[in-house]
Amino acid sequence: MNITVIPAAKDINESKIKDKIVLVIDVLRATSTIATALDNGAKKIIPVLNVQEAIDYKKSNPNYKIGGERNGIKQPGFDFGNSPLEYKEKIVKNETIVITTTNGTRAINHCKSAKKIILLSFLNLNSVNKIVQFEEDIVIICAGTNDLFSIDDGVCAGALIYNLRKNNNCKLGDMGLACLTLYENTRDNLHNLISKCHHYKVLENIGCQFDLEYCLKENTLNIVPIYKDGYFIKNEI
Repeated sequence: MNITVIPAAKDINESKIKDKIVLVIDVLRATSTIATALDNGAKKIIPVLNVQEAIDYKKSNPNYKIGGERNGIKQPGFDFGNSPLEYKEKIVKNETIVITTTNGTRAINHCKSAKKIILLSFLNLNSVNKIVQFEEDIVIICAGTNDLFSIDDGVCAGALIYNLRKNNNCKLGDMGLACLTLYENTRDNLHNLISKCHHYKVLENIGCQFDLEYCLKENTLNIVPIYKDGYFIKNEI
């Protein structure tokens, strides 16, 4: 299995992802939030690039709900922010939700030439592992933070690679090896490492401590968000 790791959204190049199986990671918080919303019964999640596009969707489809953030903050007129804890079953069940975030949905929208787009977080590590373990090649994209590599995404990439290596001969580039090594050296105390990263501290400073604790739990969801026809649906494991 060939595994390519792309460190941030700005580094996505069509030549690297076209017709490939692509896994997008934005641990804090987009991929964790989308997975949670789908697990709680959302019908589909439409990822868009910007706030106005989300608002326009709502105008054209009044029954849709819109969610997301800029710089961690819920936007005016939105039904949700980007906290996975907001997307409760009683609110999202059978709903179509349009979401836009600073980093995650931008990374997703840059991957539309991929053969398949799957969302990865700590919450659904085992489920994603089951889906991709027999693939020949995968590309893992760390959404990053404001075009820079983010440790939380890198460690999550390393966790998946660690699991895949148990049953596969994985060929890694330097970025993949770095992520794997980071995970292997810190897997017994991931929270301690990730709590030192820039994006963690930004969210902590705006009162998202419960989100941070939730997003760093491993294997609490048995679903995989898969992109189809412009939106994410859930593939239950």
